[in-house]
Amino acid sequence: MVHATAPAALIHDAASAFTRQRRPHSAHAAHRAQASGATAAMAAAEREPRLLDLDDARFFLTRTGFAPNHTELAQYAGLTREQSVDKLFATARTETVVPLPDRVSEPIPTRAERDAWTPEQRRDQQRERNRRYELLRAW
Repeated sequence: MVHATAPAALIHDAASAFTRQRRPHSAHAAHRAQASGATAAMAAAEREPRLLDLDDARFFLTRTGFAPNHTELAQYAGLTREQSVDKLFATARTETVVPLPDRVSEPIPTRAERDAWTPEQRRDQQRERNRRYELLRAW
């Protein structure tokens, strides 16, 4: 025969067993403290900006379209990512090395002007446009 207090006793025993399991043993407590310290150290390391090594600098410069040599890589090694981006933009050229082809800045004829051309003028303009296109492609 089961008494009314039996289920309560079973629940109490199960709860106390769970509580005992949740109390860390001394070995587990030391391990958890060590792990939480390592986690805190990792979080602190992630907050600190990581410096680029030569491989990181090579990856960064090749991804931005440059084929760096060793002296260029050495300039970026030891910088943070933010500093590397700032340095890249600060040293980027804003002027073209090869000037634009002649006549690129000439205005395009309007529709009214083109409608007034004779067939010979149209052929001449077509040839000139093709020549300009090839110069622009070569640029």
